[in-house]
Amino acid sequence: MRIVLVEPRAAPRDALSEGLRALGHEVEAIVDIAGPDLPPAGDLAVVGGPDPVEACALLRRTGRVRWILALVAAGRSRVALDAGAHDCLIEPASIPDIAL
Repeated sequence: MRIVLVEPRAAPRDALSEGLRALGHEVEAIVDIAGPDLPPAGDLAVVGGPDPVEACALLRRTGRVRWILALVAAGRSRVALDAGAHDCLIEPASIPDIAL
């Protein structure tokens, strides 16, 4: 599966990328999707960071990924879903949680 990982924090981005690749996924890890270029295309976008809501909205508008999974703080699921996420996990999420 092709996964677009949007995570501005280096440590979680590296850990998630490594874990998902170890499961056989193709991962494109990026810091941010803001800017003039379209975000990468993929089967799944995993969107983390302090505030993943804007990235979820942009990914939904562009239609470049099939499914958007937001990694959110407790109490922020509704906001992420309203912004365009298809599903949410409360951070910190583990590789087994995401791989389900």
